Amino acid sequence: MAKKLVKLLALILAVIILASVSLAAKEVPKPKKIVAFLDTISIKESGQDEFIKEYKKFTGIELEIIQPVHNQYYEKLRLAFAAGEIPDVVEVSEANYVNYANEGAFVDLEPYIKKSEICKKIDPKNFESVRVGGKIYGYPKEIGDGPVTYIRSDWLNNLGMKPPTTWDEYYKLLRAFTFNDPDKNGKNDTYGMTAPGPTGDNVISFANNYYRDIYQDANPEFEKVNGKWIDGFSQPQMKPALERFRKVYQEKLIDPEIFTNKTSTCREKFHSGKAGIFTYWYGLWMTKLERDIQKNFGPTAKIISIPAIKGSYYQARVPGVLGITVNCKNPEGVFKYFLDYSHDGGQGQMLFVHGVEGVHWVKKDGVYTKLPLLFNPAALYTKNYYNAEMVMTPWNDPFKMDERIINSKNDFVKSYRQASLAPMPPSRMKVDQELFNLKNEILGKILLAEITVDEGLARYKKESEALGIKKILADMNRM
Repeated sequence: MAKKLVKLLALILAVIILASVSLAAKEVPKPKKIVAFLDTISIKESGQDEFIKEYKKFTGIELEIIQPVHNQYYEKLRLAFAAGEIPDVVEVSEANYVNYANEGAFVDLEPYIKKSEICKKIDPKNFESVRVGGKIYGYPKEIGDGPVTYIRSDWLNNLGMKPPTTWDEYYKLLRAFTFNDPDKNGKNDTYGMTAPGPTGDNVISFANNYYRDIYQDANPEFEKVNGKWIDGFSQPQMKPALERFRKVYQEKLIDPEIFTNKTSTCREKFHSGKAGIFTYWYGLWMTKLERDIQKNFGPTAKIISIPAIKGSYYQARVPGVLGITVNCKNPEGVFKYFLDYSHDGGQGQMLFVHGVEGVHWVKKDGVYTKLPLLFNPAALYTKNYYNAEMVMTPWNDPFKMDERIINSKNDFVKSYRQASLAPMPPSRMKVDQELFNLKNEILGKILLAEITVDEGLARYKKESEALGIKKILADMNRM
């Protein structure tokens, strides 16, 4: 009996040992050091070294951050790759991400995403929006943000009007903000809305974000609909959209300088009371815009955000990502202990969003408070790397967020669409700039009443077909 018991205990012990060995084999090895090439993380003067120390204290991993000057970031990144000084993880915007992914610079993250418990808590469309050539090479930093429509609520009150919910109401508001002296200064010196150039060289400006109330269900870019890429400029809904655009421009209800406007000039016009409607980024910009308006007009000057009007939608741009380079010795470890860790809904996320306790924030009597900037005591610290209002994982953020910021986000997410990265086959690459210029030129001529909407669309059909639009779409849908 004793011998049988000894054998049984030995067998149990062997099973336990084998199970332990198996679990140990599955444990992802922790990197000793991670080199990260980052752009939008807080600068050294804001306490970056303290963040690095805290990260090592929490994870045991040495972190080296390479952060070039912002306007030289991509130049320095390209030089680093050319010199073979390739980091483990790289921050890239959507356009640059596609280029690096297509050049084979990044590791396919999908196998790690599928195994990650943290990624299961993230809406899959965040990852799907950065799929390139069938693979996911980037971990989104945040949810894709986008502009929401802001309206001077004090002007609404002055005119006894309500926020618009339909195109007819929106159009009437444009007229009222243009002709009915909404600021009550006795002068005819306002127009309904301002926006950056629809015919500029920025695809985002041209198409979707700043003119959503006018475009409504139309999208002049390439767009994925029901799993298929289409050319939005040739879709039936483009005609009424262009007619609306032409109407409000010809009636001088919108900023006459939209052709040359930059976003900075639009913000200035909104601040100075030239326009009562401005479609701009949700979140922190809500409070920034109102604060700057109140500098000029006092505390009674206020703005509100609104949900997309009936028949329209807001669009979330493709988010910036973090890619793990093919030179990384331990990509799964970097994925787990850097990327996943920064979105863990706990210690890591707190560090990557709000920074270091005692340096960037404090907790007193259960209340979390931001500390002044290290290099500018007159201003409070805002974020370390990720925006609190744009985190992807469910998270009980201990910092109380401004209700206006929450409202602007809620108004956006009620009716938004997530943009996806459009494939760039050789057939498109050869003529993409020509197509873009063609759309710009046609739109400009339509708004200036040099051609009719029908003439513009007929010209686009003829010239886009000559540029090979049918083959481009076929190639895009094969990728």
